[in-house]
Amino acid sequence: MLFTTLSSLLLLAVSAAASPTPAPQFNHLLHSSTTGGLDFVPGITIPPVCITTPISIESGITCPGKLASGNTLVTARHIVVNGLTGASKKMSNVLSAGWFFESKENRTYEESTLSIFDFPGGHDGAQCRFQFITDGQSDGGDLVEAAVRIYNVWALQEHSGVVGEDSTYNNKPARTEVVAAFTTTFKDESYITENGKHVHSFVYGPGEKSLSSQPAATFPCPKGGKVAYEVASAMKTSGKNDGNNININGHSGLGIEIIGVKSAWP
Repeated sequence: MLFTTLSSLLLLAVSAAASPTPAPQFNHLLHSSTTGGLDFVPGITIPPVCITTPISIESGITCPGKLASGNTLVTARHIVVNGLTGASKKMSNVLSAGWFFESKENRTYEESTLSIFDFPGGHDGAQCRFQFITDGQSDGGDLVEAAVRIYNVWALQEHSGVVGEDSTYNNKPARTEVVAAFTTTFKDESYITENGKHVHSFVYGPGEKSLSSQPAATFPCPKGGKVAYEVASAMKTSGKNDGNNININGHSGLGIEIIGVKSAWP
């Protein structure tokens, strides 16, 4: 059975308010020369295989979404943190969010994801908005349409914890406020990109909207450097049923679009 947390009640209460301020920039660095086993580098680079074969099994996990706007999409390094084990390192840059049940301890525990951006410098005067992108289960790995269909993007308290490869559920920064929320249901998505990615709709905050909604609000782009948010379920569940979490693979998940800056996609 689903029951709303304080965060989701807050979300409903402020849904008509102005767009919140995005999270502060972090100076904590990911370990240099480490990609966690990835065959791509999160950020703004488009891997060559994506240009030659944009829709294929080989390129599905590797390629970021090609936005219809033509704008640059900054992708994140996702670090999954787990309330039971501390951390759940995922080699393919998996983003996971939801609740699980531990029968031995007879308790529920949360899994959420730190989405960490190496944001490019030189865009201080630009506007940005959030994107949430999936493969739509086409690669056989994504679990998108879970029991909970709404997820929060949390701002994090600056200097309150570890942001990087060593992050765990216990040492990560404290959450401060919900800055955006999105839905993962395909019927509510905004559109499918030219390279087969599903662009999901934000129901709150400065993110991509459904084509039938008003234009999305934006926020001032971060300064160059590391900036992080936490993606978590907007509702707490018993964790006893399958499908209580989303599991997104590869070069997808939470992203930041830089408005008016042309993408490296041809």
